Parts: sequence; C-alpha cells; structure tokens
Amino acid sequence: MEEQWKDIFGFEGYYQISDMGRVRSLDRGIYSGKGKTFVKGRIICDFPDGFGYRKVHLNKEGRRYNFKVHRLVVHHFKENIGDLHVDHINGIRSDNRLSNLDLVTQRENNRRAYVRNSPPKPRFPKNLSVEDIRRIRREYIRWGRNPELQKEFGLTRFTLRNIATKKVWSHID
Repeated sequence: MEEQWKDIFGFEGYYQISDMGRVRSLDRGIYSGKGKTFVKGRIICDFPDGFGYRKVHLNKEGRRYNFKVHRLVVHHFKENIGDLHVDHINGIRSDNRLSNLDLVTQRENNRRAYVRNSPPKPRFPKNLSVEDIRRIRREYIRWGRNPELQKEFGLTRFTLRNIATKKVWSHID
C-alpha cells in the first residue's frame, strides 16, 4: 500500500502529513528582503516530547507552531474525533502509523495502558532522593545545562531546570 499524504489544516501549501506518521514541507517560494527565494520540500524531523510522543515544529508567516504527530495523523485520516483520546495500539508512543492509532475514551485509554503495563509516565520522577535533588541543584548552578546529569537521572532538560529553579520539590533546600 502506498503512503497517503494530506495537507495539514491551516498549513495548506506548506506542510503535509502521511498515514505513516511522517510530516513533510512542500516546495514553495519565500519572500524576503532580497526577493523571492525557492525552498525545496523535505521530510520534517520530529523529536520526542519527554513523554515518548513525537512532536514537530511547523512554521508559517514567522510563527512557530508545535504539534504531536499522532494527533495530526488521527485528525487528518479519521472522522469525528470529538473529545476522544488517541491510543497507540502496540503501546509504542513513537509509532504514529494510522494502523497503530485508535480513538478511545480517556477511561479506555487508561485501561489499555494498565493492561499493557505501560501506565502514563509520571510528570515528575518519584525516585529521586533528597540528596539527588541537592546534587542536581548544585551542579546545575555550577555548570548550567548538563546532558550527563540528564542521562544519569533519566530526566529531560526541562525537568532538570525545574528542579534547579525550585519549581518542583521547592520544600527541599
């Protein structure tokens, strides 16, 4: 079966989404101070959002818009989404093929995650000790953004920053 592409709503002539979960830009002319420049279309790189889902940045008229890829696929290839949630049938959050996505209620989505033994990731990790929090804060103040620290504790850079700036675990000095 051949990959099907559809224009992304609000970005017609700029971007398309496929039923395989890929996003591409289209060939187009861009006007700048030097006149019109031709830009060749390409597959857009997606990236993880910290919870295992894939996201893309789409630009239009000088503004950046962020979208989760699985939501784009379902929105463009399935009918009547309503207030339903998207379930990844095989439990792999980065697998955004239409055949792997199903529309379910929030309750059913939670039930399926529990059955698969892949409950939603907690917003903030609970396995950090008080000493870990203090060490993260010391090293973040000293070195700033630290990829080694992120890997060691399995944290995103945003969670690391939130710990260091006391947006979370503020009760620990």
